Amino acid sequence: MDRKEEAAAFTTKLDAEVTVLNELIDSNNANARDDVRLRIVALDKAVTDAALFLPQYDLRHALSAIAQLNSKMATEKDKTRSKFSFASRSKKSTSSAKNETAPTATVVAAAPDTTSTPALPPSSVMSASEETPGNATVIRDLTNTFINPTPESTSDKNSTEVYLLNLKHCVVDLRQISPIGALHIKNIESCVLLCGGIMGSLLSDNIQNSCLVAACRQFRMHTSANTRILLHVSSHPIIEDCQTLLFGPYTPRSISSGSDDRLDSLFPWIHIVEKAGLGTDEGSAGRWMRVEDFNWLKKTASPNWRAAARGDSNVASDDDNGHAMSELTVGWVGGDVEATLKLNSLGKVL
Repeated sequence: MDRKEEAAAFTTKLDAEVTVLNELIDSNNANARDDVRLRIVALDKAVTDAALFLPQYDLRHALSAIAQLNSKMATEKDKTRSKFSFASRSKKSTSSAKNETAPTATVVAAAPDTTSTPALPPSSVMSASEETPGNATVIRDLTNTFINPTPESTSDKNSTEVYLLNLKHCVVDLRQISPIGALHIKNIESCVLLCGGIMGSLLSDNIQNSCLVAACRQFRMHTSANTRILLHVSSHPIIEDCQTLLFGPYTPRSISSGSDDRLDSLFPWIHIVEKAGLGTDEGSAGRWMRVEDFNWLKKTASPNWRAAARGDSNVASDDDNGHAMSELTVGWVGGDVEATLKLNSLGKVL
């Protein structure tokens, strides 16, 4: 089966599954809700994997269908919550008993900062109120914090999914728990994210005025702006509803330490990439610049992103031997949040 036939077969199966899921959501069957949610997650992962062979039109169609399903599920959830907000105490007790036996996610959280700017807008990619998988590591609702999870502080199994939700003025370093299976990021403002190696997908939504460094198999970003992205990726990066993004390669020179950082020597670039099962050949190294913008279907270059160039802020223009380079870097001062954010000029428009 060639790629064209493979894409057609996938789209047929996807449309059939979407039809079934829409019918289940419309049925308002509370017993089917968890099954629907899990099937949507599985469908989303299947689409991410299929991005390697799907034509742009078919991929756009698939992503749109999943976004509509998530939006529909969120709407139905709000309706149900409103309708049954006065449930009896006995029902609540039954629900609590069930939750005690369910797998629980590892959560690092704090009370939301009520003095910060207004809440960031919602998106169809991933609802922050949705339940996360039982073995996931969830880091959410933090401000002005250095976040450095270790294997001891996260889920028992390696290769778990990680969620970064509602973070502002934070520095996140996931290298000690790398590689992870998948990374979900939503509602990030003025942060530095060192994501390490990801064996599957990095799915992000609403990242504003930040820096992101990652090695992953697939990369998708929605509704984000004014962000620097250093990427080593096995497929073409996908963006949608984004603007003022600056892309560069994730290389051994990408993290520019402003201090003697122990983790730089313990988790070098080659260790992160190879442990995640990602290629290090020349073809893999160049895919970061083959960005597909789903809001720009013209043959001319998209105005919503560009590759780093000499003269940009945080670009190393020359190597140690004086050879000309144009390599984007992210400044890093260990666990010092204020110094790291300042070093990356996060208040500055790209």
